[in-house]
Order: sequence, then C-alpha cells, then structure tokens
Amino acid sequence: MPIGQAKFGLLGLKVEDLGKLELITTQTASSDTSLDILSIQETTYNIHLLVLSDITVSVNGAGIFIRTWYGGTPTLATSGYTNANTKIAEDQTLSNPNATASMIAIHNIGSDAGQSGAASFWLYAAGNSSEDTYANYHYVSQSSGDQTITQYGGARHDLTTNVNGIRILVGSSATFSGNVSLYGYSESSS
Repeated sequence: MPIGQAKFGLLGLKVEDLGKLELITTQTASSDTSLDILSIQETTYNIHLLVLSDITVSVNGAGIFIRTWYGGTPTLATSGYTNANTKIAEDQTLSNPNATASMIAIHNIGSDAGQSGAASFWLYAAGNSSEDTYANYHYVSQSSGDQTITQYGGARHDLTTNVNGIRILVGSSATFSGNVSLYGYSESSS
C-alpha cells in the first residue's frame, strides 16, 4: 500500500478506488511513415491514453497525426475529423492549426539533432457505436531554431461506429521514430 493510502488508513478514512491505467501495448517506430495499433480493446476500455515519447522526424516541421480504424474488416477513416486547439510558441505567438483528415497529436517538430516531441492523447468513446469519438491532447516539442512549442486541444471524429484501431502517422512526406504506448482506463469496480 502506498504511504499516502497508509496515512489515510491510519486515520480511519476511506480510500476511493478511482480506477487505473492498464498497458495495452508499447511499440517503437524507427524511420516509419505510420504505425498501426489494430487492437485497442475498445470493448474493455471506454477511455484510452496514447503516450508518444522521444518522437523525432526526418523533415523539419513535420507533425504527428492520429487516424482511426473502424469496422469488422478494419477500414481507415481519412476524413470527418475536427480539431479545436491553441498552439503557443516560445516567442509568445499563438495560432490555431487545424486538420480535417486526422486528429493532431504533435503539430511541429524540428529535425535538427536533439530536437524531439512528446504528447499525451486521450481518446473517449471509441467502442461506443452511438457516439462520435472524442479526444483531448497536449504536446510539447522543439521546432526549427530550437524554439519550444506547446499545444493543447481537443478533437472529434464524426463517425458513429466502433473505433477498433489507431494509426499514428507523420506528415510532410517524412518518417518518424520514437516510442508509442497505449493504455486503457479501467474504472473502479466499487
């Protein structure tokens, strides 16, 4: 039992089980144009967390995007996405990049040595065929000129069918490398 829980136990306070993240898969991209996770266990988990770390790209300014797979014989959805977000650069410029062919995970990564990006991408209702699939995300990266960029936002995929897979892809005719982990959120049984 973690020390914080032990302290609550000693005080006679009830500790709520709020659920936990369970690792579904970890994959490593190595100079790839895309990476597919074709089993997100959408019937077990209604909420997913995609963690991208140490992401590097071969073309300066390339971004990382998310598309979804759906249906019994998986079909890749290439349209119907909307994004609402704010990108903040170190020089304090604000912008609102958008995409309709995918959901944004990391908008802009520099390709110089040592430049990389990382993101957390939450996906909601992927296994619910009566709702659109929603996401919220946050990333931080280094762009050309070693400028730090962060972006936060949300996305919606206008598709009321079960999403059963995720494609991580890079734009700008580039390749990407890095680590990708997918977790499912398991709600408390109490």
